[in-house]
Amino acid sequence: MSNAQLQAFQRNDAITIFSLSCPELQRQLRYSRAFMEMIKINYQPIYSPRFFATPRHF
Repeated sequence: MSNAQLQAFQRNDAITIFSLSCPELQRQLRYSRAFMEMIKINYQPIYSPRFFATPRHF
């Protein structure tokens, strides 16, 4: 998951999140609303994270 996707999830920006998903998912689901439902059902920790951390580069 990219920083742009994480930021979009924090903003609850379904259109941006969907636009950053892979073309295969975009073809299968067609709409950002369907994509977000799939995330909500199958990937609850991503949909509503309580905490997340990005790796630090040393």
